[in-house]
Amino acid sequence: MIGPRHQRNGVPNQDALIRFGGAYGDGMVVCDGMGSKPYADFGARSACKTIPQALQIWLNEPHATDEQLLRLIHIVWNMKVQGKGANDCATTCLFAFAPASGGEILLAQLGDGLAVYHSAEHGLRRLTPDVGGITNRTTALGVATSLEEWHFARIPAADDATILLATDGVSNDLLQETIGEFTFGLRDQLQNLTAQQRTAFLKNELQNWPRPEHSDDKTIALMWRGHSAQTH
Repeated sequence: MIGPRHQRNGVPNQDALIRFGGAYGDGMVVCDGMGSKPYADFGARSACKTIPQALQIWLNEPHATDEQLLRLIHIVWNMKVQGKGANDCATTCLFAFAPASGGEILLAQLGDGLAVYHSAEHGLRRLTPDVGGITNRTTALGVATSLEEWHFARIPAADDATILLATDGVSNDLLQETIGEFTFGLRDQLQNLTAQQRTAFLKNELQNWPRPEHSDDKTIALMWRGHSAQTH
């Protein structure tokens, strides 16, 4: 949902979200264009399109490495934004992917925001360390100069796995000790609703965000395994 500040100033929503899936697996991407960049919204939308394309290429090469996947993401995204300039399109990028073959879930984050995994066996895991309060991790596609700026993990695909991705408009307002409660509460609210009901519920939550004077764009994506894998 677009933030109140951007609504007032006539600035487009600089967050972007995509859910994707097919015979190869299911995933989701959340991106937040850097507000200081003139084409931040375009960069974020382009990054969302990049991840499924890069994953499909990478999955077709059985000996390709995780490092090569990350390099491919940068290459594909740079081709998409070349006409406007990568630096002017800089965006954070978070994604989760569960391959249809089972095995390990891929969880990745470049820049700020929140990526969380939970299962009964492995507990709650936050991909990036809590640094307290509002962060200033300026790395992003279009800004990063090293693959080491990515946080990347392979996580066992437990039957009860739950993954949450969120942009900093959400994550900056959450205390570390409340992340688990927030994640489980959302899953419990959403899992028995229809797709239309989920959309309406999340829009209401983000439009009526409980923190006074909230102003930033806000995006939440949740994926869980139960009787069937679902993403919203």
